[in-house]
Formats: sequence, C-alpha cells, structure tokens
Amino acid sequence: MIRNNTVLLFIALSVLPILAQADEVVLQDGSRIVGTVVKIQDGTMTLQTAHVGKLSISMASVAGVTTDSTHGVSLDNETAEQGQLTYDGSKQVFMQGNEAKPVDVEPAELLLLWPEGEDMPKPARQWAGRAQLGITGADGNSDRFSFLGLTDATRTREQDTLFLYFQGAFAEDSGVRSRNEFKTGGRYEWNFTEKWSAYFRTEFEEDEFESIDLRTTAVLGMGRKLLNKPKQTLSTRFGLGYLREDFEDAETEDEAIFDFGYDYALQIREIAKFTHNLTYYSALEDPIENFRMVINTGTDIPLSNTEQWKLRLGVTHEYDDEPVEGIDRLDTTYYMNLVYDW
Repeated sequence: MIRNNTVLLFIALSVLPILAQADEVVLQDGSRIVGTVVKIQDGTMTLQTAHVGKLSISMASVAGVTTDSTHGVSLDNETAEQGQLTYDGSKQVFMQGNEAKPVDVEPAELLLLWPEGEDMPKPARQWAGRAQLGITGADGNSDRFSFLGLTDATRTREQDTLFLYFQGAFAEDSGVRSRNEFKTGGRYEWNFTEKWSAYFRTEFEEDEFESIDLRTTAVLGMGRKLLNKPKQTLSTRFGLGYLREDFEDAETEDEAIFDFGYDYALQIREIAKFTHNLTYYSALEDPIENFRMVINTGTDIPLSNTEQWKLRLGVTHEYDDEPVEGIDRLDTTYYMNLVYDW
C-alpha cells in the first residue's frame, strides 16, 4: 500500500507542472506546443516551456492560441482589453473578461498580449529618423556661406525595411554660387530569409555644377547580411537597373547599369559609432571605363545622455569616370554636422 501511494504521489507531482502550463499553441503545420504564453509583441510570441525553456514564435506561423488564464490583449496597439483566448481548430476567439460578446480574430490581429495585472507594453517604434545640419559662414574681407542638410527616415519591421532620404547642399563665396545640388531617394528591402533580402532602390539628383538637370536611378537586386552582431553589422547588395541623365548643355543619356554596394557600422563602446558605405554602379556595356562611385565615411559622437543629439564628422567622395566636359571626375565633401535622432 505504501509503495502504491508513493507511485501515485510521484505521478501526481510529474503531472502538476504540465497542468500548470495549460496554454497551447497550434502552428500552421498542425504541430502543438504546450507551455505558458508570456507575451505577444512585434509579431512574435514568447512561450515558456517546461523542457526547452523560452521559445520565440513568429505569429505568421501560428494557427491558433488557447490560454487557461486571463491576459491583457490589444488588437490595435492602443486599446487594452482583458480576457482569454480559445482555438477550436477552425477559428481563433477572444473571450473578453467583461462578459462581452466573444470576438473572432486572426492570430495576426493579436498585436499585444501581456500578463494580467501588468501595464500594457508600448509597441515597438517602427519609424526612426535623423536630421543633420551643417552651416558655415564668414563676413568681412570675404563673404562666404555654405549649407549642408540631410534628413532621413527608416521604417523597420520583421519582414521588411523602408529607407527614405533627402539631401541638399548650397555654397556661395562673395556673391558667387559655387555649389547647388539636391538629392532624394529611397530603398526598400524585403527579408525572405534571415540573411538574404531583395531590394529596390531609386534616386533623383540635380547638380548645377555638374550641369545635371536630373539624374534618375532605379535598381532591383539582392542583398545579404554578412555580419549582424549587436555592435557590428555588414551587409552587401548587387543588382541591375536603369540610369538616365538629363544635362543642361548636352544630350540626354540613358543606359542599363550594374549596381553594387555595402554598408558597415561599428559601435565603439559608448564613445562613438563609425559608419562606412559604398555605392558603385556602372554601364553594363562597359563596366570598367564607365562608372560612378559614392563613398561616405563618418563617425557619430553623442553630445548628451539621451543619445538624441550627436556630432557627425565625415567625408563623402563622389567619382564619375566619364563626366561632362569641364567637370572634375572627383568631388569631395568634408562635413561636421549637428545631428538629431528621433
């Protein structure tokens, strides 16, 4: 009798942890995972299991969720509700705690889920941006003024990234304009694996002193992450595209191009962040003798504890292997800009 009681006690103690973890996640392939749903945020579910610890599961692969206790739930990243989730094998239902009518939802609509009694977490910021401004001037024996401004915005999600930018530069010396150019464009990247992505980039440029009314570039290609560490990243890209150049005093030129580039970033403790990127594109017919290359190297130095204000020191090289007559091949810009990140 004592031995039987001991066996029953052992079985009970073995089963209790399983019963305590009664949340169940059903994946799109039909597999089931039992554990405790810790949270859902940024399109990812965190599930605590008894044997393998915490799992991170993309909500895109989830068919349904059943919870055995009340959680905080938000379907719009703004309104907090309390209730439980049930999945009967065909539809996902959110049972609100205030005895309101159950709501049929898709797993992808579960934007936030958190433990009962805790504050609603803030959704991750998808958009981030930067504004840079550099101005120099002199008055007296000579009148000089120069302006360099750049603003960009980046939207980052689990599956894709969108980067937009606008840049302008102007300089005048004793009333004579020596620089006047504007550039705007963007790049969209879709991550179809952890390391590989497809991208589309476009750029529009006007430069008075290169006699360019409008330079238009459109490229479609592939990208790969070579390094993706917390303090160091390196990615490369290559593709095919189209280039059109409308000149003030020359005939319009257009051609198919090959596009190559890379982006490198290194965080140097808390002192500074070093960045270096290159874009190279050339005519498919003559990739060695007819090309353009833009190299931008700089360092960000924080100016405050909030990390929003920075000083950026850098240099940009723009090389055109076949410029129009009277224009230098290499154009170099040194800058020291005040930066605000948002």
